[in-house]
Amino acid sequence: MVAARLNQAERPGRDHYVILGLSWAGWLFDFYDLILYSFLLVPVAREFGLTREQSSLVLGVSLGCTAVGGIIFGRLADRFGRKAVLQWTILSYSAGVFLSGLALGLWTLLAARIITAVGVGGEWATGQTIVSETFPARRRGHYGALMQTGAPLGVGLAAIMGSFFAPAFGWRTTFIVSALPALLVTLIRKHMPESDVWEARRAELDAVDHLRKRPSRRRQDRAAPQGEREQGLHFESNESRTVRAEALEARSWHLATRASAGAPSELL
Repeated sequence: MVAARLNQAERPGRDHYVILGLSWAGWLFDFYDLILYSFLLVPVAREFGLTREQSSLVLGVSLGCTAVGGIIFGRLADRFGRKAVLQWTILSYSAGVFLSGLALGLWTLLAARIITAVGVGGEWATGQTIVSETFPARRRGHYGALMQTGAPLGVGLAAIMGSFFAPAFGWRTTFIVSALPALLVTLIRKHMPESDVWEARRAELDAVDHLRKRPSRRRQDRAAPQGEREQGLHFESNESRTVRAEALEARSWHLATRASAGAPSELL
C-alpha cells in the first residue's frame, strides 16, 4: 500500500513538527539578521563616518533586496528541492551578517547587507512553501500563521542584542556572533524531510524528460528499408503502432510517478 502524503495526514505528526520548528527558527533568525542593522546603525555610522543619507541607503537597499532573494531562491527551490534551498538561504544570510562584522566601509557594508537580504528573502519563500505543502489543508492556515510568529520574535531578539550585547562587546562582535544560526543547517540536513509534493512533481517531470530524450520510434520506422515497410501493408502500420506504444508508455510513467507519491490512481 502506498503511503499517504504528509498533507493528507489526519493530524500533524513528528515530521510536520520538525518541518514547522526548523522553518520557524529560520524565520526568527532571518528577521533578526535583517533588522539587527537598524539597532547598530548609530555605532556603525560613527565608525565609518556615514551620513544619514548613506545609512538610509544601506537600510533601504537591504530591505529591497529581500524581494530579489525570494525570486532567485524560489526558482532554485522548484528545481533542487525545498530542503536543500532552505539550507542555502540560511547559509546565505548567516554569511552576510558575518561579513557585516568585517566591513571596512560603506561599500563593503552595503555588499554584506545585500547578501544578508537575499538570503532572508529566499528563506521567507522557501520556509513558507514547505510548510504549506506538507501540512493538512484544514490546519494549514493555523500552522502557517504560527510559523510567522518567528518574525516579531526575531525583531525583539535584535533589539535585545543591539541594546545590551552591542554596547558591551561592540557592533562587529554582535554581527559576527549573529552568524551562529548557520548551525541550523546541520539540523535541517539530518532531521527535516523533503516536501513529498515537490518530490512527486520532480519525479513526474523527470519521467517526461526521460521520454523526450529517448530516440523516436517513428523516426526509426521511417528509416527502415522500403521492403520492410511494405511488409506491414497487410497489418497495422508501424507508425500507428509506434504512436500507440509511446502514448501507453507515457501514460504508464505518469501513473507510476503519481502512485509513488501517494496520489490516487486513475483508470486507463
